Amino acid sequence: MESELLIPTVAVLVLTALGVYGLISKKVALLRWTLFLWALIAIIANIGGFFQDAISTKVVVLFACQAILVAPFSSTPFDSSNKTVCLDAKRISLTIVIINLFFCSAGFMDMNMGSVELTMPIRVCHGIVSAMGLMIFSRLMTWLPHFK
Repeated sequence: MESELLIPTVAVLVLTALGVYGLISKKVALLRWTLFLWALIAIIANIGGFFQDAISTKVVVLFACQAILVAPFSSTPFDSSNKTVCLDAKRISLTIVIINLFFCSAGFMDMNMGSVELTMPIRVCHGIVSAMGLMIFSRLMTWLPHFK
């Protein structure tokens, strides 16, 4: 097992569990912090190969986009009366789905991306985060006013 990916893998598993808890308990602040830290871990783990291989560059660029989109530092309170904020939330949730679904599917199609034993939990976590993004999008589409 590669020890260089062990710490990011454990951190990603913990953050995924926290994200699922934040989604179930409808704590958006916890969910946003989880997705933000998830993106930072992916960036930090791949920053060494940023200009050296294409996979690391893709990871850093896409997760930098995710970190910018879900940055929890400034947030507008969500209510269904503000159509602009609701539309932005829908776009952000779909972007999270696309980014994580890309890495989930790319990981299963190309089994040469690192050690299979170690990257399998990360691929599953990408799938879970994609499903969380779809759940957020579906909640936004039903205009649940208590999702704050």
